[in-house]
Amino acid sequence: MSRHTPIVDLHCHPTLKPFGKFHGGPKRMQSLWYRDAADTYEKFLNRFAQLTRFTQADMTSLAKGNVRVAVVALYPLEKGFVKNKLGHGAAADLGLDLATGLGQGRIRRLQEMKSYFQDLLAEYGYLLAGSGKQKKHMVDGDGWYYEVVGSMAEADSLLLASPTAIAVVPTIEGAHVFDTGLAVEGLPDAADRKADILERVKLVKQWPKPPFFITFAHHFDNELCGHALAFDQGVQSKVLDQQKQLGEDFTPLGLEVLEALLGTTHGRRILIDSKHMSPRARRTYAARAERDGLPLIVSHGAVNGMAAYDEPVHRNMPTVGRFSSTGLEPTNGSRYPVSINFYDDELVAIARSQGLFGIQMDERRIGSSLWLSRAAGRVEPRKALYHSAAMIWNQIQHIAEVLDQRGLSAWDIPCIGSDFDGIVDPPNGYWAADDLNHLDDYLLMHAYTYLRERTNTLQQPFNKHIDPELLVEKVMHGNATAFLRRWFV
Repeated sequence: MSRHTPIVDLHCHPTLKPFGKFHGGPKRMQSLWYRDAADTYEKFLNRFAQLTRFTQADMTSLAKGNVRVAVVALYPLEKGFVKNKLGHGAAADLGLDLATGLGQGRIRRLQEMKSYFQDLLAEYGYLLAGSGKQKKHMVDGDGWYYEVVGSMAEADSLLLASPTAIAVVPTIEGAHVFDTGLAVEGLPDAADRKADILERVKLVKQWPKPPFFITFAHHFDNELCGHALAFDQGVQSKVLDQQKQLGEDFTPLGLEVLEALLGTTHGRRILIDSKHMSPRARRTYAARAERDGLPLIVSHGAVNGMAAYDEPVHRNMPTVGRFSSTGLEPTNGSRYPVSINFYDDELVAIARSQGLFGIQMDERRIGSSLWLSRAAGRVEPRKALYHSAAMIWNQIQHIAEVLDQRGLSAWDIPCIGSDFDGIVDPPNGYWAADDLNHLDDYLLMHAYTYLRERTNTLQQPFNKHIDPELLVEKVMHGNATAFLRRWFV
């Protein structure tokens, strides 16, 4: 068994690739436990072409990485991926398969399907079908299994009873799952189908294990809420069109769906994840959440080092310049770059709401070119792990310094929200969930150095004098666990 801190991952996609293989893939690859570890060639492809062909969040890798609570995002892939500027020929499908690893059969199925909601139900059923102690798989000589849980109390009981169990918390990525954003299929506007859409929200809330939260926006127009630009680099920026509803606020229907999710008439409240919303929509939702004392959640995000959307100036902090400098341009729905990442005033709002901020394991979001270069060329594994962990630490440090300046507790909101198997480009060395076993050690090095430096900018004694071991434990496990115990009930 692992000697490392048990990990909570606030956002990962164990189902995405194996569920895709049900549509023509080899039978062994249809299992949530199927592990395709990155070999030398696949690591080369990832470094130089940003292609992640290997699995990252399969259950075997989660077990090896000591991820004991996996917050699993169910995600029917949007039409904007499979109906893009490349067209629908065999060559285009092959290219998409290379980028996603879903399999060409799954891609053709996505192109043809008329209902995201039916696909969601199938993916949810697939996840439930593998749940249970009777369905153990051998991992490093131990019998591991997962169970889909409906509360953190269930998860705590499960983990206490078995050292080889993974508690799976279901969530959804993208409110398009209620069958919105389907104009490409010739459906009437979502506003004209409001009753059906709200009925689907009701049905999801009545699932045996309903989702804990939903990432309301995603990559394309869902007729409910504006999104932030995600495809700002490489081939994706040329092929995928995010322009419709980019940078916009909630629509009237979106506000009704939001209230249906937050209400308790038809079942437990489903909380809202702000990742992928446009900055305007994030502000609207933050004001709404404040009215009911609801927490702000970023399941898999990064900071951009800027003060605010209306005042995009870097603060005078050591971390300035360490974050990605790509993002929205003035012609694309926002005045300022990197608006998919979060501003300092949003970090303060998350902390004041007693919310949570999952740090994404995607180097396109967490690091500037300079910081990426420090890890990219490291062949010796320990050096790669150290320098890549520094980019995660930069995120933690910046959050801490922003909150400390406001007199707030600095270390209570960051956690890990890897987005593994969500078509991400992982930091060098941290290829998959099993590599998270190393992250606590390397974060501890950075935390110890920072807290012992006389030059660190922390002013509040309760932030400045934290034990480095406790700090890392909070990021890897403690903050997310405390949040789940409070809200996943």
